[in-house]
Amino acid sequence: MEKKILLVDDEAFFIRVLNANLKINNYTCISAGNGMEALEILEKSSEDIFLIITDLMMPIMDGMEFIKVARVKYPMIEIILLTGAKEANKSLELLNIGISAYICKPIEMAELIFLTKKAEEIFAIKTQNKKFLERFYDENNSNVEKNAFIAIFSELNNELEKQTENNFQLIEYIKKNFNPDDLPEDIKKIIDGGDDYALVL
Repeated sequence: MEKKILLVDDEAFFIRVLNANLKINNYTCISAGNGMEALEILEKSSEDIFLIITDLMMPIMDGMEFIKVARVKYPMIEIILLTGAKEANKSLELLNIGISAYICKPIEMAELIFLTKKAEEIFAIKTQNKKFLERFYDENNSNVEKNAFIAIFSELNNELEKQTENNFQLIEYIKKNFNPDDLPEDIKKIIDGGDDYALVL
């Protein structure tokens, strides 16, 4: 089944713009106008979703509260936060509870598509990890405590997300401080989002 992106923002025009740009890049989106609506969608369709792209400032339930709930209930799903420059401190706080990345508005679509592709890769790896560990648990359940199994899975994903965040930060640093013409070809491909692997720190 095709995995989808959940867009969460109270600005209908902005949702349409995001949806159009993501559709061009072969992504299917569904949308919600606030965090509460998004949780209702996730309750019914979380298994169909690999990524949440959410605004921070929204009525009824804002992005901060929504992300805190979504991260606990749906740990497999990646989250990208869209925020204004004045809200950057909150964005940094949310990095500590597991968002994949954040982008300050006005956003660059190329950056959003790049981060979306990376989130898709992370989701695929996490899904693969889960299947492997579930099989491992099924084959060894007489000797392995389920809590230990869950702890191993969580630790793998935590390390994966930490490494990914470091990669994003390094890529942004390179983009801001180096002339692209001076970079080796393999690094250029990574910076441009044209390769399926990440920088190794």
